[in-house]
Amino acid sequence: MEMMEVEGRNEKKNERDIVEDPGNKIHGNFPFYYQFNPVEARLDLISDEQLKCLVDCQQQEKGCACQENSMCENGVCDKDRVICLLDIGCNRGDLTIALAKRIHELTGHPVVAEGWDIDKALIMEAKQQFGPLSGDGRITCEFRAINVSNEDEFTAASTTTTMSKLGKRRFDLVCLFSVTMWIHVHSGDDEFLNILDRIYSISNALIVEPQESKSYGSCRRRIKRVGGELPPKLDELRLRGDKLFPAIRNGIGEAGFVALTEKSSGSCGSNRSSSEGRSSSSSTIKAIGNDQCDHSPFPRKEQQNVEKTAWKRPLWLFKRSEMF
Repeated sequence: MEMMEVEGRNEKKNERDIVEDPGNKIHGNFPFYYQFNPVEARLDLISDEQLKCLVDCQQQEKGCACQENSMCENGVCDKDRVICLLDIGCNRGDLTIALAKRIHELTGHPVVAEGWDIDKALIMEAKQQFGPLSGDGRITCEFRAINVSNEDEFTAASTTTTMSKLGKRRFDLVCLFSVTMWIHVHSGDDEFLNILDRIYSISNALIVEPQESKSYGSCRRRIKRVGGELPPKLDELRLRGDKLFPAIRNGIGEAGFVALTEKSSGSCGSNRSSSEGRSSSSSTIKAIGNDQCDHSPFPRKEQQNVEKTAWKRPLWLFKRSEMF
């Protein structure tokens, strides 16, 4: 599922590999995705401080005597706290595992990573490539063929995760890398927002890389070029253009999330402008966004030096407000 629109010469190379199976394009589940879009293209844009802030679900206790990179939960030092990660639209799992390894290296905590994708063949490849364990055994990974657009399937999957077995209500971090369009074109406007709400409900923090409206046009052109069948809701969508990103952003805010910022001291901060209409004067936006106001969860004045992905997409970092 996880697939950005591949542009220029990369698009031509991908199409050469998948032209015989147009169905691969309908869900964005391209089998050679990471050959053309290396994981570093995203991970290098997220600072260590941002990532640690995202997965540290409680503020560290004042005077905490634990090691510098360990964290506190519920006011109690717990070096063995397990961090639960979910990557929705994981493809072959390369980014899922790379992110899990980085979190473990930064925090010293065990990481349980799950990757969900609609494509059973890609999930099988992920299992064969990574197996149940990665690294030094402190990173556990599980890959599952899940269609998040199916409410029953989503509910069953979210209640049988390692996270739930550990007694957690939510994942510490849920990632949506270039999957919003593929959910949208198959579910329609209203159900699209409902699906995102369900995803937010099992998340303590989010990394969201939404596809812009122009990607929908590219989707149509590529599918038609190889004679494929268009996604069922593509021609019915009203949330396009300058309506698309605000709708996603507002849903995130209404679910109780605020945009992540990073104070000059290196500690976590938040920007509540996306849901409360005001910003923190003591913080500097460090999350990655688009420099267009309508395409960013941040005020224009805080977008001067934000970074972008190589393919000009925003990367939004959000955290539940009660976790700060």
